[in-house]
Amino acid sequence: MSQKLDTSPAVVGIDIGKNSFHIVGQNQRGAIVLRQKWSRGQVEARFANLPPCRIGMEACVGAHHLSRKLQMLGHDARLMPGQNGSGLVGTAIQRHIGTTMHAGRAGTRTLDSQSTGRR
Repeated sequence: MSQKLDTSPAVVGIDIGKNSFHIVGQNQRGAIVLRQKWSRGQVEARFANLPPCRIGMEACVGAHHLSRKLQMLGHDARLMPGQNGSGLVGTAIQRHIGTTMHAGRAGTRTLDSQSTGRR
């Protein structure tokens, strides 16, 4: 009995840093299939090689630009509002992975990357 393993991510969370981005991707079943740290220059090229998926990231200064770039590549990039003080507990790696996983799951509370700030 042959089973096809689904290794392409359906949902990807990005934790945007100054020079590096933490990426965590989950398949349709919720299993982690991608967990990497990419430099700023690698993000666009690597996402161009992935099949279209939902991408969640926390809204910050560079997130709107990145969101539009990823949408041009065919991905469903979404922004979520920042959580006040969410990065104050745990080690640095736990914070990055927790924030990235939270960004990947954020499909309900998102911001429009084309919004003008008025609601």
